[in-house]
Amino acid sequence: MRQVVDETGAATILLDAGAYLFRASEYLAATPGAMNGFDRFYYPHLERICGRAFALAVSAGPGGENAVRHTARIARGSRLPDVRPPRITCTYAWTPAEIRVPKTFTESTISLP
Repeated sequence: MRQVVDETGAATILLDAGAYLFRASEYLAATPGAMNGFDRFYYPHLERICGRAFALAVSAGPGGENAVRHTARIARGSRLPDVRPPRITCTYAWTPAEIRVPKTFTESTISLP
């Protein structure tokens, strides 16, 4: 597994992968950051990557469903079929202080919609 954290080398990683695991954080009921810029990575290579499978994991405060819909819409628009239901990890963090605290996850905080 290789992680893309910025655009440096993203095209090479994207083309070398047989499938994708998208990890995203929910922020104001959407997914910020690199997932929103995914089109810069995939669009020039769309015909070469379409049909590759993806799975999705979202970290969210109390919900996560909107971030799942947002990210899945980006992936499906890229012609990537999902291979399993998205996984949502709820942190139940509401305040800035709660959000910054390191988290430990258990089966009760991880759900499959």
